[in-house]
Amino acid sequence: MGIRWVAGAALPLIVFTVFVHPVIADYRVPLRDGVYTETPQRCAEFRRGELDFAPYEVDKGGKQFQGPETACVVAMIKMVRPPHRYHVETTCREIDETFTQSFILDVPTRERFSLEGEDYQWCIPLATTMQKAPAAPPLRGMANKALIDYWADQNDACRGGSGDDPATDKACGRRAKAADELKKRGLCYRSVKGGQDWVRCRR
Repeated sequence: MGIRWVAGAALPLIVFTVFVHPVIADYRVPLRDGVYTETPQRCAEFRRGELDFAPYEVDKGGKQFQGPETACVVAMIKMVRPPHRYHVETTCREIDETFTQSFILDVPTRERFSLEGEDYQWCIPLATTMQKAPAAPPLRGMANKALIDYWADQNDACRGGSGDDPATDKACGRRAKAADELKKRGLCYRSVKGGQDWVRCRR
């Protein structure tokens, strides 16, 4: 952006040029949506289901940039060294805790980035990972204990997930279906020995 200032008619024209690094207005990292891993070998392991979590995921057109077990939304991004070094700030949620993260991100291409000295490359679309997610088991055929354990797992995923993550909504829906099945079997969720659990309903 150039700013021109004339001191007076008899004085020479003085031109001040102010260089401002561009700020990305809609706050998104310039990366392709998907899962990112350190190496092709790690990508293959993730595809085979041998990794519990992907190292990093980019979603919502770059608006979400998150690591394992942490849901993060890009709060600010600006270029600090052209052509591909950025200062990124994210707002993250882990279980019931909300916090911010600030880091320098190098993005030489839309499918590669470097963070804290580690290089990552695009591995697989998020849609593919969602398609490979195991289907919900048939609840009617499950024993009571297995069904209670299943409900507890979905309850943890529902309560601890990000509010704008579709996986959280799915977990809450599975939890509700499991609770309905438990109630049909005459079980109630109530306080037991200082905690809460599914027990036989009182008549």
